[in-house]
Amino acid sequence: GVYHNGIDNNYPERVERIINNSATAKPSAKLFRKYITGKGFGDVLNAIIVNKDLNISLRKFFAKLCNSYAYHNGAFILVNYNLEFKIISVDVLPFSHCRIGNKDDKDYNGKIIIYDNWDEVKGKVDKDKFIIVDVFNPKPKIIKAQIEKAGNIKKYKGQIFFYNPDETIYPLAHIDNAMNDADSENMSSVFKNTSLRKGFFGKKIVVTPPMLGDEFRIEDKFLTDEQLSIKRAITTERDNFRNSMQKFIGADNADGMLHLEMEFEGDDIEKTIKFIDVNTNINDKLFEYTEKSTANNIRKAFGNIPSILIENNESSVFGQSGEMLVQAKLFYQDQTEEDRDDLETEVLNPLFSIFEGFTMPEGGLKILPLIQNPKTNEINN
Repeated sequence: GVYHNGIDNNYPERVERIINNSATAKPSAKLFRKYITGKGFGDVLNAIIVNKDLNISLRKFFAKLCNSYAYHNGAFILVNYNLEFKIISVDVLPFSHCRIGNKDDKDYNGKIIIYDNWDEVKGKVDKDKFIIVDVFNPKPKIIKAQIEKAGNIKKYKGQIFFYNPDETIYPLAHIDNAMNDADSENMSSVFKNTSLRKGFFGKKIVVTPPMLGDEFRIEDKFLTDEQLSIKRAITTERDNFRNSMQKFIGADNADGMLHLEMEFEGDDIEKTIKFIDVNTNINDKLFEYTEKSTANNIRKAFGNIPSILIENNESSVFGQSGEMLVQAKLFYQDQTEEDRDDLETEVLNPLFSIFEGFTMPEGGLKILPLIQNPKTNEINN
């Protein structure tokens, strides 16, 4: 009864996993959200409570809205009304929990289905746990009919405002065209970690003369009692040697040692016992270009973030002039201006123009940008 979001219906969950597992995508999404949120709407408006039950202020609501937008390029907003058909509370729902219901006989998408585990194994989805809510329609006669159908205002679930800037059923995430890059960045990290943990890194080979002669390398049942006694003594000697080595290098490093017994000639100590270091099999140069290109593609996906705002090494931040950093911030603020404008005109003002007790500022709600231009001392908007 829902439109799948992605072929397997878990596109939002996959987007969240890929962003959160990427060392570049996660801070990029966070920075993108930060620049869209800006300074909110000023101290007075920021502090207004827009959901008394959850104690959510306008500032906190807007931050949740921008976080959903940064990750998913859209948002599902739960709206509740009073009997005067005014909005009395709003809250941003987890994007990955919401799906659009199929069109009815009148070709109308009238329902949003909320469920907290759409990526369960097929056939395991528990439809009894579905929460079905009407889509946003602020017309009083529509709200009245929905309340009457629910039985009373206390049983009424409200409506869901779905913000989708795309013309598709669901929006494509900002990271969509760089998802493979973000995943490659994560897999590169996994490969190097696996190589360090299970590869040759930090391994040692200890080579000694044989501690058990050829005459004892047969089954015990073919040995005489005297030979068996000698074999056991030598075996104990071997075990004691290996235990001593483990104590010497530390129990935590015991798995990194390989003991080989080999024949030697003469009494040269270097031939009697020898330690061999095994070099790591990780080739950093192999990943250098890939990591740079994937990071660049990810930054582009989030509004073309200047690398100086993400890369935190000394040469890219502390080694640059302060003016360059300021200009990078102003540039990115300009890059995200359209996103702020769209959220103002398509989400904030339509909702809060009918919010109970909310006095709309002249000209509507305006997001205060994060950065002030130091040259003109004017806020770039």
